Amino acid sequence: MLSFMGNSGVIASSGGLYAANAVDFDGTNDYLTHTNFTGVVDGAVLAVSMYIYPVNVSNNPYIIGCNAGGGTPDHRVPQVRSDRTLRVRMENAALSAVVDFTTGTALTASSWNHVIFSFDLANSSNRAVYINDSLDSTTWTTYNTSGTIDLTPGNWFVGTSASSGDKLNGYLADVWARFGGSYLDITDTATRRKFIDADGKPVDLGADGSKPTGSAPQLFLSGETASWHTNKGTGGGLTEVGALTDAPSSPSD
Repeated sequence: MLSFMGNSGVIASSGGLYAANAVDFDGTNDYLTHTNFTGVVDGAVLAVSMYIYPVNVSNNPYIIGCNAGGGTPDHRVPQVRSDRTLRVRMENAALSAVVDFTTGTALTASSWNHVIFSFDLANSSNRAVYINDSLDSTTWTTYNTSGTIDLTPGNWFVGTSASSGDKLNGYLADVWARFGGSYLDITDTATRRKFIDADGKPVDLGADGSKPTGSAPQLFLSGETASWHTNKGTGGGLTEVGALTDAPSSPSD
């Protein structure tokens, strides 16, 4: 499939199919920051989908994160560990983990990977992780069925946790995150096809990310590089630190 991408923000291919634009986090200067997402309250439900291309993850970078110290929760949503497996950890207001899991599958190095996970802490059956459209053999270390995640920590980050040593060196495309709402059952193939097609390629999530569920998530990072950080979701715009650039490839290629 011949696709076109970049600062022009073109999201169509010569065949008329969706082509996701991807951005490059350089691992040194680039990250996004935000206060609390508009409309989000503390809760127990989360669904996240993204395409990621790991370049160098020896520093265990956070993709969506929060760990600014001073009593701030340690949220890793996810963290890419140095072996390219993923860790998701989220804490309550008392800074105790209410969910903590690691994947059995490692991201493919120097390649595009699709990651999607969903859980509802109130029900131990409502949880799943898929990597490249395959169910992961996840290790759930902590899963507190009466737990509440502190989703209003005051500071959120994309591409770091606010620590200078864990910035992402890699590429991202179509980062979609919904905090709260009803559980998203990604074990249903039809549900996953709203995020990833049968060939592993991205699908059009809509201008505001509302196509998969009928309503926009709080965080949706997509579109042209110059405005990728502004957030097409409902949770408010993010601030770009450094300068994101066009990634050299797209998950749609």
